[in-house]
Amino acid sequence: MNKLIYLGILTALFSITACNNNDDDDNDPNVLDGSFHAVIDGAAWDAQPHNTGAVLSDFGSGLILSINGSNETDITHFFFSIPYFYGTDTVITEPTDDTVLRFQGSSVWDANSATLNVTKTLEDGIETYTGTFNGTFVEFFDSTNVRVITGGTFTVKRML
Repeated sequence: MNKLIYLGILTALFSITACNNNDDDDNDPNVLDGSFHAVIDGAAWDAQPHNTGAVLSDFGSGLILSINGSNETDITHFFFSIPYFYGTDTVITEPTDDTVLRFQGSSVWDANSATLNVTKTLEDGIETYTGTFNGTFVEFFDSTNVRVITGGTFTVKRML
């Protein structure tokens, strides 16, 4: 009987000490919130923190990382589709022919000439992508309609 009591006490102690402060993060609805900012033709544009993210998908030709930021007020968003980081890669500089940099609102603008730098880190089990971007984006159906994007920054997260 004493052994059962000691076993019960040890189990209780183990249960208490096994918990840590990060357990509360599991129920935090904002844990994947990020930031997405740009200046479009001189006007500041920001996504709401809960409208940012990264998605990994495979279309058969390899993994593609999609980075997104949306503004629900004016119904606009940025969408970047880039080849996924492989192995120990932590930094990529794009774009390449396999990259899509797009801004969408009342129309669709694709990057004509642009820079994109992305750094990947792992923080508390969450893949985090931090980056910068700039460029000239041309409307898909009217190449005379151009948007100049400067000061682009983002921090987006992807749960593993």
